[in-house]
Amino acid sequence: MKDQEFKTLFKIWEKSQNLPPLSEDHRALFLKQLKKKEKPQRIFKWAAILILCLGLAGSLEFFKPQVSEEVTKFQKAEFYLTQIIEEQLKFYENQDQPVLKEVLKRSKSQLKQLKTDYQELYLKWEKYPHQPQLVNALIQNLNTQINLLSEINQTLHTLNQTYNENHSL
Repeated sequence: MKDQEFKTLFKIWEKSQNLPPLSEDHRALFLKQLKKKEKPQRIFKWAAILILCLGLAGSLEFFKPQVSEEVTKFQKAEFYLTQIIEEQLKFYENQDQPVLKEVLKRSKSQLKQLKTDYQELYLKWEKYPHQPQLVNALIQNLNTQINLLSEINQTLHTLNQTYNENHSL
């Protein structure tokens, strides 16, 4: 019953308003106005989505794992030691002395094995970066390579002295 009462009250109110009659295409006009209002809202929605995505992309930097100071020190030491090793090898390879070539030829297999071991250790360290024993093993391997190059240098120095002594007499 209340529904019927509301309907009659609305009809009475409508008659008391003296509004001009609606045109026949009032529904089409209404839909057209709704579509006009939707377009700016779509732009705002896409702009909001774009801003959200940019904000999320910018915040991803905060979630990157921080490189520890020990890792940074290791990488600097590694770069320095590998640079020394490579320079020394290039120096030996550029020498024309047959004695040097022979000594280097014998030592290259040891160096190659050390470098292979180093690569295996490095892959393990990349997989498990928080293991200090792997860093120590990597540095020890590089030091062993440098020691081998020092031994090659000592051997060459000794051979040169022996050669000079034999030819000076």
